[in-house]
Amino acid sequence: MMHGEFRSRGLLDRLICFLGRASRRAIRPVRSGHMADTGVEAAPVGAPPIGPTKGSEHRRLKVLRVINSLGTRFGGPSVSCVGAAIGEKRAGADTTLVFADSGDRANSSAPARRRLAAEEIPFIEFPLVPFVEPLLARLLGRDSSRWGVSLGLSWWLLRNHRKFDVIHVHGVWGLGATTVLALKRFAPWELVVTPHESLTRFDVETSSTAVTRVAKTLLRGLIARWTDLVVFSSELELVDSAMRSSVDQVVVPHAVVDERKLTLPSEPRTSVGMTFGFLGRFHPKKNLGLVIEALPQLPSHVTLVIAGGGSDEAERGVCRLIESSGVNERVELRGFLDAEQKNLFFREIDLLVMPSEYECFGMVAAEALAAGVPVVATPRVGLAPLVDLTGAGAVVRASSLDLVGALRLFVDDEQVRLDWTHSALRGAAHELTFGKYGHAILEAYRRNGDERLPAQARVPIG
Repeated sequence: MMHGEFRSRGLLDRLICFLGRASRRAIRPVRSGHMADTGVEAAPVGAPPIGPTKGSEHRRLKVLRVINSLGTRFGGPSVSCVGAAIGEKRAGADTTLVFADSGDRANSSAPARRRLAAEEIPFIEFPLVPFVEPLLARLLGRDSSRWGVSLGLSWWLLRNHRKFDVIHVHGVWGLGATTVLALKRFAPWELVVTPHESLTRFDVETSSTAVTRVAKTLLRGLIARWTDLVVFSSELELVDSAMRSSVDQVVVPHAVVDERKLTLPSEPRTSVGMTFGFLGRFHPKKNLGLVIEALPQLPSHVTLVIAGGGSDEAERGVCRLIESSGVNERVELRGFLDAEQKNLFFREIDLLVMPSEYECFGMVAAEALAAGVPVVATPRVGLAPLVDLTGAGAVVRASSLDLVGALRLFVDDEQVRLDWTHSALRGAAHELTFGKYGHAILEAYRRNGDERLPAQARVPIG
């Protein structure tokens, strides 16, 4: 053990114990699951550690994935992280997932935990620190639970990080990611980051406060210095992140389609009773206003379902725009959706509209394609090249004129509806499967970490 590590761990131990006395459950897991434990009961503190066993020949790669939360309100990262863990495990890795509590009363991480348990993927969920949340919310100007401030998670990482060959962090703005970066100085494992847009110039420049902008700029430099591999979800994200050339970088689209559960999409509906859908946060970059303002320019039988939400002010603004556009009777607001409600949403709509100013990937678009629903998106959506290449929708500029033109084409031309709908699932099944992701990410780990990983972990992908 290095002297610097011993001193660092001692200081962290004392700090965490001090803060832990102010929150009795701060370093105890909320829930954990292992193997086929579908009951998702809390594991006893002091349970056998998770990690590789010494002396095993040609053992499976031990991967730890760290994310702030798996709650449904955290959008694309929480969905893609679970798919990535499943694809990775099926490809031959031993994957463990650790994350902070979602911080909501709806227990919205439950569907993700059930999926992990069904795939026999170990996971641990840690509580947030309640007395820190109001301070962070005021300082950072946003929902502090998104930052995953959990002392338990940091404590667990401190004690267990050396038991893995690879630590894969989802997103970089959170306590878990910061803890991993600090520990990297004293450990031999490979550090991999899937940034989920958080390293892009767009994310830094649109920070809600000056404090977060400065913090992100500083952290971005540390990530570029200490990270072994950055995994981008699209070419758009890679280019916009502009990482220094000394950092290994690879593009691996997210795992969205479970090839073991593929089902054929239904036939597109006739022009009578057509429903368009929007799903996402009520954030200016989503351009929801363009969708609402397009509706009066479409035939009266076209309706719109809006799922998602935002701040009270943002939601009031959406309601005012619906009323001023005169489409109250043609718009349905559903709020945030859980996993089952999201599946129902995709079954009910004929077309997903995503006119975003920027999406590094576009998880909602990917989920729509996987459900056999075509997509209208902008060139600034990472998934746009796939939509364009496979003919699973249209890629148009984020302008009212172009958006209305694409929507009218879908409404008026039956052959277009047939072509787009039939191409949707085919495109997703070709590029976005769990299996394709799993083999690609394990190949990236081993290609990047040949000099770092133990010899018995460097085996061909089976």
